[in-house]
Amino acid sequence: MRPMSPSFLAVAVAVALSAAGCSASIGDSCTVNVDCSKLGDRICDTSELGGYCTIEGCSDSSTCPDNAWCIRILTADRTRPCVFGARFPDNQCDIDQRCLCDDSVKGVCIDNAAHCAPESSERRYCQKSCNQNGDCRDGYECRSTGTLGAEVTPSLYDLMTPAAVSFCAPKR
Repeated sequence: MRPMSPSFLAVAVAVALSAAGCSASIGDSCTVNVDCSKLGDRICDTSELGGYCTIEGCSDSSTCPDNAWCIRILTADRTRPCVFGARFPDNQCDIDQRCLCDDSVKGVCIDNAAHCAPESSERRYCQKSCNQNGDCRDGYECRSTGTLGAEVTPSLYDLMTPAAVSFCAPKR
């Protein structure tokens, strides 16, 4: 077996280091999955403005990287208004639906405006955490859970999961 040349070895080490390099952060822009992770542990959600590096299917925020929350998002049926805060059946949603607030501030529903959303529409994503709009990239805002079907996914292991958190989402 021939020994490797120093230049070949240097190139091999550089390639290995770049392949094992840092993944993009949650919320970074992207066009394809490899922009977010060469290891395949993150995806590029191209349905979001400029792409959004995320992890789909998180179980709670402990399964997301630091500075990210596991957010569950339900898609509301805009033709089915409901009474937010009322219990089933008074909220006017079907038994397999939830009444979701259209807009909230720090987890408090504004004007009780809400719509029904089927439980089956739930999707979970790691979303970048924020405190203010300046923490998010251009085209994104710092949005509170409790708005437009977004809720923080509670942890089974951490009883201190806050009821409302803020995350970077496309501006409305």
